[in-house]
Amino acid sequence: ETYESYKEKVDHYFLQHVDDVPAVRKLVHNEPLTAKDYKDLENIFTKELGSKEDYSYYFPDQPFGLTVRQIAKMDKKAAEQAFSQFINDNSLNEKQIAFVRKVINYISVNGYMNDTDIFEAPFDKPNDVFSIFSQDDMDSLLRVINGINNTIIRPGESCTGGRTQCTVSLIYADPFSYHTGTVICIAFNGSIRITTNSNNKSSMIKYRPIMIHYDVSSFRRRIIGKFG
Repeated sequence: ETYESYKEKVDHYFLQHVDDVPAVRKLVHNEPLTAKDYKDLENIFTKELGSKEDYSYYFPDQPFGLTVRQIAKMDKKAAEQAFSQFINDNSLNEKQIAFVRKVINYISVNGYMNDTDIFEAPFDKPNDVFSIFSQDDMDSLLRVINGINNTIIRPGESCTGGRTQCTVSLIYADPFSYHTGTVICIAFNGSIRITTNSNNKSSMIKYRPIMIHYDVSSFRRRIIGKFG
């Protein structure tokens, strides 16, 4: 068959090879990729179907795993399994279960979910996450989402935690304010060191994050949280 664009070839290929290409099957079923899997995806995208330039043009700064998930989606049973421990370990009420089910449906339809999405439509109605989950439960929920995101990036990289350095925007919930700088160390319920862009001075901020956001489409992290 003849396809008009590189993107059409990519869409057709990954829809047709959900089960017979190991890396694709793993992504659909939320299984971690090996270095070989990721290399196989790179060869498919940049050699078999087109060139590196083609990929960069149609999917700029996007991990191969994310592109596959956007096309082939994620198996709903795999999404349910990812949240099973969170559901089993917590005595969730009806509203909380309905919220988690909505998250599972979103991930299975879209293939992935940025963790900031749970603060936005359609997850803000009829009950937003702040009104039905405790801080600890919200942290646990976000860790599950970030764990799913970890399976779409290159092995050895991580969406959350650990020692890292990257440019971020910090949005504090109370008071609402912005701060941009370089995060040297991030930890849940810990502290972070920020080097601000304005004066290049380092400072320690005691900080309880509501979440650590890894934007898989641009490889930038954003932290949303509050003092306390």
